[in-house]
Amino acid sequence: MLANVQPLHHRKRLTLLVGGAGSLAAAVAMLAATSQTATRQALLTQLQRPARPAVSTAVSHPLREVVRAGRYRFALSVTPNHASTTNGLTVALTENHQPLAGAHVVVRFSMPAMDMPDAFTSALRAVGRGVYRVNEPVLGMAGWWKLRVSVSSRKTAPVSATFADQLIG
Repeated sequence: MLANVQPLHHRKRLTLLVGGAGSLAAAVAMLAATSQTATRQALLTQLQRPARPAVSTAVSHPLREVVRAGRYRFALSVTPNHASTTNGLTVALTENHQPLAGAHVVVRFSMPAMDMPDAFTSALRAVGRGVYRVNEPVLGMAGWWKLRVSVSSRKTAPVSATFADQLIG
């Protein structure tokens, strides 16, 4: 009597096979029901049409955040803030409310959720008094990223600030 009892996982597979066969039978029945060549051709054309790619409904949400570290102020901007495109990253730096010019500025990207502690690093170039910019390549992964901005110069001690950013697809 127990020999005829199937484990649950076997019954699930059987249900999936029967369900798949039912869908195939329905498609064959639809083709058979369309006896006219034009109707059959229209149905085949519909079935052969490639799937439409998913359209992102995400809107641009630039990151704008300010972090203070002692006498330093870091104003970070990431635009458009998408994982699937290049992003402009700008950092405006001040020390004691004065623009910090002539500094060496580096940003390090990490993605803690994916165990990527140092995924990408780039140096920013000066574009104005205390303003530094870089165009980042496509990071390719939506999700939470940690951006660590490090600053050093001949006249100041090294300082850094960390930002959390959620890149969308």
